[in-house]
Amino acid sequence: SAFPHYPPSVAPMTPLATAVTTTATATDKKNHGTFYRSCAHGKKKNGANDANTGDGDSGARFSAEELRAMYRDEKKQQLGCAHYMRGCKVVARCCGRLYACNVCHDIAESHAMDRYDVTEMMCMYCQTLQPVSSTCINASCNKTLGKYFCKTCNLWNDDPSRSMYHCHSCNVCRVGKGLGIDHVHCMKCNACVRINVADSHQCTENAIESDCPICKQYMFLSTEPIKYLRCGHLMHEACYREYSKTSMKCALCKKSMKDMSAYYAQLDLMMGGEGRYRMPKEYEAVRCDVECNECSVVTRGAKFHFLFNKCHACNSYNTNVRSVDPNAAARTPPHLELQPEPKNAREHHSS
Repeated sequence: SAFPHYPPSVAPMTPLATAVTTTATATDKKNHGTFYRSCAHGKKKNGANDANTGDGDSGARFSAEELRAMYRDEKKQQLGCAHYMRGCKVVARCCGRLYACNVCHDIAESHAMDRYDVTEMMCMYCQTLQPVSSTCINASCNKTLGKYFCKTCNLWNDDPSRSMYHCHSCNVCRVGKGLGIDHVHCMKCNACVRINVADSHQCTENAIESDCPICKQYMFLSTEPIKYLRCGHLMHEACYREYSKTSMKCALCKKSMKDMSAYYAQLDLMMGGEGRYRMPKEYEAVRCDVECNECSVVTRGAKFHFLFNKCHACNSYNTNVRSVDPNAAARTPPHLELQPEPKNAREHHSS
C-alpha cells in the first residue's frame, strides 16, 4: 500500500463499520447543499444517491482504506501523513481518490495531482465529505483541520513546530514565519531565501526550479527547507546534513560547500616539515599537474602527494590530479595555467 500504517480503529471517531450520523443546522444545509453528506452513507441532503455511488453505498466511490483515518504519529494520536500533520484528506479530481496530500497521491499514482484544483475534502474525525475549508462543517464535529490553512494551495498544516506562509511570487506555501520576518523573495532566483543570507547568497537564476542533487526531488514544490550553498546550487537541508558527513564538495560543481580555509591551514602544517602527512623522501621528486575545483586554475609541476594536492593559485586542496610525472626534476618550479570553465560546469551554474 502507498499509505503509512493505519491504526486498528479511529477512536474517538465513529468506527467505519457503524453508520455515521451527521447533523447540521438549516443554514449549513442551505449553504453547502449537496456537498454536505457522510462518506459512510453516500447520500445527498435531499435523500438522493450520490452521483458517484449509484446505489448509495460509499464503497463504490471510496475504498475502506481511503476512508480510514491516517496518523502522522499514532502514539500521539496526531492525524496526517508523512508529509503533513492535518485532520483531513482531499479528493484528487484527476482520479477521484482520497489522499492525505498531493505528495501521497503522486507517490501512489502514475500521474501528478493538481492541488490547486481540489474542491472537496473529507474530515478524518467524522468522515464527512465537504468543500475545502479550515474547519469541518459538520455541526457535531466542527474540528479545526489545520492551524494553518491556505485556500490557494489547498494546504493544511497542524504541526505547531512547523510554521508556514504563502508566497504570492512563488505561488506556493513555504516553511517559515513569513516574508519580511525570516524570509525574502529573490526575484532573480525566483525563490524565497532566508533573510540572514539574502545579501550574501550566490544568486542563480531559477536555481530552485531543479531537482535536489541528493534525493532527486523537485525542490520548487518541496515541503522541506532548502539549503543555499556558496557556489549557488541548492539541496534540501536534511540532505545537506547527511551528505556533508562524507563530503564537503558540491555534488554538481565540486566546489566547497563552506569555507575550508581553516582546514587547509591545518593540512599545510601536517604536510610540511616533520608533519604526519609528509611524503617519503623517495617520492619528493615526483611532480604532477593539479586542477583546482575552486578557481579552475591548473598548477603544472606541483609536488605530488598521495592524498592532498595543493592549488598554488588559491591555496585550496579541493583539487584533481590530471597527470603525474615520476621522473621530473626535484626543483622544477610549478607554474600556473588558467583553464576555461568546463561547459558542463557552466550548465550546472545556470541550472
